[in-house]
Amino acid sequence: MERSKMQDKIEVIPSLKKDKKGHGIKGLLLTGLIFILPLYITWILLKLVIGWLKGLLSDTFGLFFKLTIGNFIGAYYEKIEWVFLFVIGLPIIIVFLIVVGWAAQNLFGKKILVWAENSVKKIPFLGGIYSASRQLVDTVFLKGKENYKRVVMIEYPRKGTWMMAFVTGENSKINPFKDSQTDLQTLSVFVPTTPNPTSGFLVFVKKEEVVPVDISVEDGLKLIISGGILEPSASKSVSSNSQSHPDNKKDTEKSE
Repeated sequence: MERSKMQDKIEVIPSLKKDKKGHGIKGLLLTGLIFILPLYITWILLKLVIGWLKGLLSDTFGLFFKLTIGNFIGAYYEKIEWVFLFVIGLPIIIVFLIVVGWAAQNLFGKKILVWAENSVKKIPFLGGIYSASRQLVDTVFLKGKENYKRVVMIEYPRKGTWMMAFVTGENSKINPFKDSQTDLQTLSVFVPTTPNPTSGFLVFVKKEEVVPVDISVEDGLKLIISGGILEPSASKSVSSNSQSHPDNKKDTEKSE
């Protein structure tokens, strides 16, 4: 009896290590890591955002608060400085952004902001950085929603390779095809690069050669900027939509 119990103990330990179904020590360790790691990454990013925000508030209001509230409270102020920064400084910045947004929609305020923007663009080196940042912000928040009509997939740059693109124009007057009958079926699509969607390629394709993708323009931009990491749950793969491609229809007709 004792010998059989010893054999059972010896067999139990390797079974925990060699279980291929993921119920052993390695499987439990991996499961715990998969569960904890996203929480840890979220916590790290949250600390970075809070630290960046605290530094921004400190650079903006730190000296003023020290000269006013700090002199009144004394040495104890340094321990609770972050409270004043977030309770007083953060609402001031939020109100400031609202006022700037209101001014940007006002005719007089818009002229002032345009003048200030043009002045910054004329500064050497700094103007180039501002222009690039402005293009990126406009593409993500404004132009992507206004100028991009929908998300599609096209076979580019060769057959069998699919790339995500945005339809920028329909019934384009620029017709690169010889057949004049395809004039009303020509689409102009923009193929952006990753991770900077402000640069890319303008491609003219036939409407029948475009495969639609059931995601919003905003989700498409997120997918491109993240390099495919932030994949929308509602997206449809090319394989599921590729049945609408004319070449696939021809193949199915031939097989029949």
